[in-house]
Amino acid sequence: MLPGLTLEQIYFLSQIVSATAVVISLLFVGLQLRHNTRALEIAGASDVLHRMSEFTRLLADNGEVAAIFRTGVSDFAALDPVARQRFYTMVGVWLWDCEALVVQMNAGTLSPSVISAKTAQLIDFFSIPTVAGVWRERRHWFTAELQQFVENTVLPQSAHTQFSLPGEQFERG
Repeated sequence: MLPGLTLEQIYFLSQIVSATAVVISLLFVGLQLRHNTRALEIAGASDVLHRMSEFTRLLADNGEVAAIFRTGVSDFAALDPVARQRFYTMVGVWLWDCEALVVQMNAGTLSPSVISAKTAQLIDFFSIPTVAGVWRERRHWFTAELQQFVENTVLPQSAHTQFSLPGEQFERG
């Protein structure tokens, strides 16, 4: 026994030590949970950016896909039915990646510079008449958040943007 303390005092002291240990443990768990949540948010944002870059990589790595995309943006009617479907699907997949981007933007996991750069990409992409056409036909496939972002932020600016590839510009429909 501790000198000068009664058994009751020692009991209360042990309760205080136990309660303090529980509080410290809960604080540690809270900090770990916050750290893990942030790590998951960063991983999610990184995944979205990777998925969006895959579209560009696909165009760079696959000449047939690049040809379909190039013809789709300049003369959609010149594509055969299968190529039209492939173009339409490429745009749809890219829009689903944009949807994931908007989710990450709304969650606050992307830096302002990334948001600015990706918004500029979207503005350029939506300045392509066939892309804007796919959006008009299928916007109901996407979340209200993406619809709001595209309608309020992207489309108003894309109306003043002329899509071009190096050395050439494409006329609006």
